[in-house]
Amino acid sequence: MLKRAVVSVLFVFVLTLLSSTCFGDQSQLLKRTDFTDGFSSPWRLMTSNSNLAYSYVKDGNLTVHMDAKGTNKWDIAVVHDDFSLYQGQIYRLQFKLVASKNCKVYAKIGDKREPYGEAWNNKWSPFSLIADKVLQIETTFTADKDYKDAQFAFHLGGELAGSLPNEVKIISASIIGYTPDPDPTPTPVIDIRVNQLGYYPDSVKKATLKTHYNTPFNWMLKDSQGTIVASGKTSSYRMDHASGEYVQIIDFSDYNTPGTGYTLYAGDASSFPFDIGNNIYSKLQYDALKYFYHARSGIDIKMPYCENPQWSRVAGDLPDKANYSGTASYNGPNILDATGGWYDGGFSTKYLSYNGMALWKMQNQYENALVTGKVDAFKDNSMNIPESGNGYPDILDEARWGMEGLLRMQIPEGYDCAGMASYLIKGNTNYLTTTGEPITERLYSPPSTDATLYLASCAAQASRLWKSIDSNFSGKCLLYAEIAWEAAQKNPLVYQPYNGPSPINPYPSDYFDDEFYWAACELYITTGKSVYLDYIKGSKHYCQMALEIPEYDSHVLQESMKPDFTAGLGTISLALNKTQEFPEALKNITKVADSYISVQNGQGYSMPLAERYITSPFYYSKSSVLRGYPQGSNLLGANNAIVMAYAYALTGDKKYVNGVNEFMDYLLGRNPMVKSYITGYGENPVINPNHGLFAYQDNHNLPKAPGGFLVSGATSLLNAMRAVIDGDSNYLPAQKCYEDDYFNYLTNEVNVDLNASLAWLASFEEARGLIPTSPPKKPNPADINGDGKVNMRDVVEMALAFGTTSKDPNFNKKCDLTNDGAVNMSDVMALAMRFGDEYELPEPGTVHID
Repeated sequence: MLKRAVVSVLFVFVLTLLSSTCFGDQSQLLKRTDFTDGFSSPWRLMTSNSNLAYSYVKDGNLTVHMDAKGTNKWDIAVVHDDFSLYQGQIYRLQFKLVASKNCKVYAKIGDKREPYGEAWNNKWSPFSLIADKVLQIETTFTADKDYKDAQFAFHLGGELAGSLPNEVKIISASIIGYTPDPDPTPTPVIDIRVNQLGYYPDSVKKATLKTHYNTPFNWMLKDSQGTIVASGKTSSYRMDHASGEYVQIIDFSDYNTPGTGYTLYAGDASSFPFDIGNNIYSKLQYDALKYFYHARSGIDIKMPYCENPQWSRVAGDLPDKANYSGTASYNGPNILDATGGWYDGGFSTKYLSYNGMALWKMQNQYENALVTGKVDAFKDNSMNIPESGNGYPDILDEARWGMEGLLRMQIPEGYDCAGMASYLIKGNTNYLTTTGEPITERLYSPPSTDATLYLASCAAQASRLWKSIDSNFSGKCLLYAEIAWEAAQKNPLVYQPYNGPSPINPYPSDYFDDEFYWAACELYITTGKSVYLDYIKGSKHYCQMALEIPEYDSHVLQESMKPDFTAGLGTISLALNKTQEFPEALKNITKVADSYISVQNGQGYSMPLAERYITSPFYYSKSSVLRGYPQGSNLLGANNAIVMAYAYALTGDKKYVNGVNEFMDYLLGRNPMVKSYITGYGENPVINPNHGLFAYQDNHNLPKAPGGFLVSGATSLLNAMRAVIDGDSNYLPAQKCYEDDYFNYLTNEVNVDLNASLAWLASFEEARGLIPTSPPKKPNPADINGDGKVNMRDVVEMALAFGTTSKDPNFNKKCDLTNDGAVNMSDVMALAMRFGDEYELPEPGTVHID
């Protein structure tokens, strides 16, 4: 009897030990095991041709509808990525399938890419599905090696598909087994949403509390030691439509003591920790610009400039000699050498419109710094790029790389439309590689009028910025700009081919008056020629700063600038350089900025973007018209914030800089997703941008993205996509239409235009944030009357001297802050940037030289 008891105990012990050995730390490897919630991600359908099949979720099943077979079994496949298997470990596999007609399915688990090893595949045999009969599989397998980047796939194509049309439904799937690390800790529920990076001491400081209670809460601000340093009551309970949440606002603007690790509390809710300081965006302003080095074409991306060896790569498309891709009716060069420049986004395309928009913003960022006296941030050796140390401002060196890339897209003499510009350089597949080897031939599009005017505008802008630095390059830019202007005048209605949204040209444009106006503004500022001034004055877009821009589908979006409507860029340049000559520019900029402030004040998360009707490109969805945010909401918000920043620079009214601050709060975590939309910044940053070189989610052999990449953000088009792919008709609020998923280009797109806007705003914020909390003992040039403060007394002094020059007897040298021999709007803007500053006066007899 004792022996039997001992044997029984030993048997249970051994069984337990074997179970532990076989399955180790058991956990579910798949992120989704069924579809009862109406979603399919991260499961996805892969087809060799989009006409073969489509998928949707209905009645808790992921259904694949097949209309054609393809040639190979993998031509139609449903896959789940992003898990690993480990050699010698035993895994428990289960899945259920059903089909509407007899067919077969080849199920396998193994390498996602070469060498395509298979850890399990039912001994290389497909399963047979009997019509309407559920196939239920339960088995175990042992991994023969490590599969770091594994994939679970159901192949349905080719000879497996059966009689068509046919539908295969995946009911459930599961892989349980060993994982070396515990599951990632889920993001904690954070119901107080803050800027996860921090706030400037003198800025507005607001947080949003998500709550269903309509009575005010007592809130507390605690420092890193847990000491309560500020308190108050929440306010403004409301239903916020854009987020779909009931919210209250915490305003702690009165607290301005610098420190790290602050946390807000209200009831049971808390925030992520954040800082208060004068250098909140000091690193971000450079990381945002570093995006452009990573986006360079035709140069090795290497240490020390890429800052981490994992981000290095061999030059892509060197040389970038593109063949003509259009119709035979255009007599252009057989090959256009477009070497250099920037890739538009995470793939190998070079759109002149997107690159031109980004280039204009970068050059405007420097020009604005020139006028406001903040250029030191961009001096030589400030950005760690290959040109650092050449004596030129680094930001202009980076802009020059982009400018020279655009100039190479101009059609040379001797061909049709000489002087015009190709709007697109691309490859057949548009994939980027770390080895630099082109996957397919490169192609260039025929020229178009809008692309030509983009080139003219950016080249004219570049010419005046380089004039005192490199006169030869300045002259080259102006020559190309005026050639482009003349070419566009001769060919005013050459459109980009457009046959609906497609990878070749998703950006239609058949209206060019705004581009002509923009180019005329830049050329007039640079040359002073009357021909350009006359065009400006005769344009219907004279000094226009649009509040809303009509889309090609007749809907109207709230935005002031975009690739196919550029009048606002010209107006901003006039306001910056010729304010006295064009006072309407100032008036229109501030009027539009006031509207954006009004939109912010009506939202729980202070996004300066109103919901509007938009048309879905998924035309076969439940409805082609949606209300909410378009794709690229973060870009639209950023562009609107730039308008607010100019309103502040032109008026000195702090409400505008507060508006910019609150938009940056939204980007960095004060949003209903509690997500920082900038890689590497904040407690909960985006990690899976849609970029081919930083696609770690798709390929673990690739690195994660560097810090400072801004993604496109929430878009209500996600509702339409989910309705088509997942069969889900429960529409999410606009600001919750977001997924941090590499495969979701709608929400996680990155491109040069997005990051140019981010860099512009970060540098604007940092220039404001560098106001010291303890005033230095040096004179402030904007303190005209010398009382240690920049206030209305100085404004009065400026007003009395306004319009005078050094030749006038009543000229006041102290009011000429920009040292150009005249008291004009440039001096007013310089004073506005310092308005409200307080400085301790230097000791008598001392002199400070800036």
